[in-house]
Amino acid sequence: MGGVPGGPNLDPETYLRAIDTKDFLRLVITGHLYIEAVLIQLIKKRAPQNAAGIEDLFFMPLVDRAIGSGLVQVGEREAYHRLNRMRNKLAHELGAIITMGDVEDFLKALSPQQLNLVSALTGRPVAWGIDLQPALVVLFVDLHSRMSAS
Repeated sequence: MGGVPGGPNLDPETYLRAIDTKDFLRLVITGHLYIEAVLIQLIKKRAPQNAAGIEDLFFMPLVDRAIGSGLVQVGEREAYHRLNRMRNKLAHELGAIITMGDVEDFLKALSPQQLNLVSALTGRPVAWGIDLQPALVVLFVDLHSRMSAS
């Protein structure tokens, strides 16, 4: 259901279970991995002409490929960049932590529409510095929904 034939299971329910954690290390790393996987599947499905070598790309060149394919808007790039910075911080710096400032910077990079979705998901105004998990859900579900868009 959640991807292209032979690809990983990328349905939203599986994603929600994978990131259901209070551990920011697990949340950021797992969220990033799933978002990367859905970007790959999105490009393969919606822009197969641009999919050559896609699995060998690092995250931001992958985002740029999606932008170049018209699947992600240029204005959305900074949110993915901020997510990638958090992931790299945790993956490459022993003992690193994600601060409320890191989360706030990430949230402020989201589009107004994405922020409205975060607020709708939580049922309250965006909690700057805190709402990382719902924001990752919004990014994933938004990308996932683009796979079936016409």
